[in-house]
Amino acid sequence: MIKFNVKIMMKIRKLIHNSSMFSIILGAFGVITVAGTCYASIGYFRLICPVGFIELSLATRTINTELIIPFLTITIILFLVGRSFCSWGCPTSYMGGIIKKMASNNSYKKYAKAKTKVQKYVPQPGMDDVFVMMIGTLVGIFVFQYPLPCTICPLGIISRAIIEIANHTTITHFDLALRYDTLLLIIPIASMFLFVRGWSQICPVGSLKGFASKYNKTIVPSTTEACVSCKMCETTCPVNIGPRKGLPDMSICIKCMICADNCPSKAIDIIALYKNKEKST
Repeated sequence: MIKFNVKIMMKIRKLIHNSSMFSIILGAFGVITVAGTCYASIGYFRLICPVGFIELSLATRTINTELIIPFLTITIILFLVGRSFCSWGCPTSYMGGIIKKMASNNSYKKYAKAKTKVQKYVPQPGMDDVFVMMIGTLVGIFVFQYPLPCTICPLGIISRAIIEIANHTTITHFDLALRYDTLLLIIPIASMFLFVRGWSQICPVGSLKGFASKYNKTIVPSTTEACVSCKMCETTCPVNIGPRKGLPDMSICIKCMICADNCPSKAIDIIALYKNKEKST
């Protein structure tokens, strides 16, 4: 069983996350062919957001054959790496991390306390609810021929905002376009306050990755017998995964490794390939 060094993996994740955000900025200025986190082209190698591909196909009621291989490629990658993009490449989590660092400990504690109180009265959607919402959204895209998820998705909003700033001299009504996208950020910000797992709980991209990652068992945080049930993993987990035995719910886990990094008992290992058949609790 191959185990990764948590500290080294945390540094690699941060490096990749920084590089992902930097690539969006370079793409906005036309240095490389990257349309935010929706599309990337490096020579003959191309990738496309799976949700974006599905939206495009439904909205236009046609399938772009040139994008089928990039779509299948990213789908296969999802099975291999699970929801790691949420903490390794998503600009939403990147910006959220910056905001959290800027806030004082006292302010964040007050925010967390208020959020916990509010969430007691807000119905929390489960995976079944998310699945139904996704099907309804896809039907709506086909009927009205409008890609709604890309419009409200923070990935798209942040990417568009950077592109708009970089190209404001060529964009008509630039100020209005930027204000419009900024206003849409109310949706993910509100979801962070209302839902236990924040935006990731209803994110269309994250939800699709969650369905594809349900049986993923690569680069996973595995709890060992050294666990003393201090619940520090639940306290520090960005997506609120509680104490677990063995493998956590991989349809939720974003492989940020924060739980292993903060575990006082060092009871969580990062396993390259999880083979134990013992189910999580």
